[in-house]
Amino acid sequence: MNHKKVQEIELILDCEITSSRRLSGGSGDNIFLLKTSKNRKYVYKSGAVNSISPQAFFYKEYSELPYLPRLIYSKPDELIIDYLDLKKLRENYSKIEILEILTESFLSKYKIISQTERFGFLSGFLTAKSFADFIIKQSQEAYKYISDIFQVDELNSLVDLIKIRYSHDYFSTKYLIHGDFGFHNIFYTFDKPLGIIDPDPIIGHPLYDLLFAFCSTPEQINPKNYDTCLSRFLKIFPINLDRKSDFLKISLFKRISSCRKHHPEDLQSYLQIWRDIKNFE
Repeated sequence: MNHKKVQEIELILDCEITSSRRLSGGSGDNIFLLKTSKNRKYVYKSGAVNSISPQAFFYKEYSELPYLPRLIYSKPDELIIDYLDLKKLRENYSKIEILEILTESFLSKYKIISQTERFGFLSGFLTAKSFADFIIKQSQEAYKYISDIFQVDELNSLVDLIKIRYSHDYFSTKYLIHGDFGFHNIFYTFDKPLGIIDPDPIIGHPLYDLLFAFCSTPEQINPKNYDTCLSRFLKIFPINLDRKSDFLKISLFKRISSCRKHHPEDLQSYLQIWRDIKNFE
């Protein structure tokens, strides 16, 4: 980070920056961890307007929600948030207990956004006139990375399934959701959430975030946990999921593609879940 930018941020924070360190991130943004003379830590992000502005919008809209870092400053191509100095676990955690808490305290607070005509990413990366069409476009994009695993007929069958399952009127309500709501972006102890970072905001339905989180690691994906996960959610969002295994299948397809790109070591575990999908009904 150059000296001029450091001076600008010091004026915003009203304190001296004692160190800055670049952080890795998959969004293409420039991300720095800042330490200050007041023993506070912040994250500074800069990048394309269509990346930064949606994140800032999400933090502003949900400033009263728990777990999220506080937005300190933003303009279209940069933002500053509190640094969540927390740890993540990969083993010995209860996915379902964490998701039950997040369903009650986070997903249930999602706002309906009426001033937009389209579903999809606020960045504009992928949008559609209906939520079903958005899920279809995502699945078709995902297929590019797993076309050697699935036949095109399987993709076409999945598209037909999406048209049926996401055709209900309640999926026409537009909510502002996190969009990248996986355990890679959730800090947690063994049985409760501590923090949530890195939204990639979507106009969609909260079910998307719930299933995204449930599928974001292969651990603890089983019929009993799936039923428990949906049961708490459906008390808040009383929708009829018809064949509930179909919704898991749709979400799992996209996750297998992401796994292929980012976590290939988990691929066989996900494929086994895919083969066992009929047991989730």
